[in-house]
Amino acid sequence: MILTDYKKLFKNHLVVSVVIIAGFMWLNLTLYKNTNNIRNELESITAQFSSIRTNTSDFKEMKSRHEKAAKAFKEQANIFKTEREYLKFVNGLNELAQDYNIELRKLVPDLSDTFPALKDFRTFNKYIMERYVINIQIKGRSLDIGKFIEAIEKIRQGVHVYSCDIKKTGTQGNILSANLELYAYWVKQI
Repeated sequence: MILTDYKKLFKNHLVVSVVIIAGFMWLNLTLYKNTNNIRNELESITAQFSSIRTNTSDFKEMKSRHEKAAKAFKEQANIFKTEREYLKFVNGLNELAQDYNIELRKLVPDLSDTFPALKDFRTFNKYIMERYVINIQIKGRSLDIGKFIEAIEKIRQGVHVYSCDIKKTGTQGNILSANLELYAYWVKQI
């Protein structure tokens, strides 16, 4: 007959049970931590996808608004086919000054594009917008200078007075000199 030591057997079963329970607890805690990390990453990815989805859905609307604005700008800008045509327009400013009895002291058209570098970042526009500066120095009666400036604004779309510096000259009260800086906007199709 085999004598069993129930105390020893109980201790062995208790130790094995404690080790198994401790192992399951360690495994459970590890899985819980990993699950939380994965859950946090998934929430972050979901937020990023939501942000991307929102931005891309707005892109179509933004693109259509930009195309409308570019079309409106194109309609307001001069469409010179050549630089010669642009210079012919600038020469027309000389004739306009004569029409209003204005002494044109200086007329300096600049043939370099001064539009900001934003146009280099266009991605879906088929037009290039350029801006040319025309500096004019004139002298004449105050009413004539006012009419001349109004006529410039009406002469052709795309020409805008950017700055106007008017000073009184000499002792005559109604004779003024003015320095005008005009912007001529030019839209080219690529």
